[in-house]
Amino acid sequence: MNIKEIDLGINLTANGLIKYKKEFNAEICFVYIPSPATIYSPKIIYPQIYFPKKINSISASDNLKKSKYIRSKFNQILMKHDIPFRDSTDFLIDKANNMFIHGKIDQKHFNKNGYEYLAIFVANNIGNCFEK
Repeated sequence: MNIKEIDLGINLTANGLIKYKKEFNAEICFVYIPSPATIYSPKIIYPQIYFPKKINSISASDNLKKSKYIRSKFNQILMKHDIPFRDSTDFLIDKANNMFIHGKIDQKHFNKNGYEYLAIFVANNIGNCFEK
């Protein structure tokens, strides 16, 4: 995805959260879960192609730059609307350095260990989302 497409996705997601917060007077904490490509950072990533594109692959360094951009942009937008942002990227990368935390068949979703680590991250970070 190019920056314009990334920004569109971020804005749609953030605006939905902001609208929900206002409409229901809800307390929201946004936990960012990175893609497997970001967690494992292979040298070259071949995205699924649903529509014809000119880009057949992306380097790990370019993927990490886009990932950092996405996380930074979400954080900036959500902070302006008092929605706490918690980024699980570094925590999950650390865990994935010791074991595979995604499914063997469905590699887009966590396996048992991956979900347990995500739950640990959320449990350790959700409490401070709503402290005033």
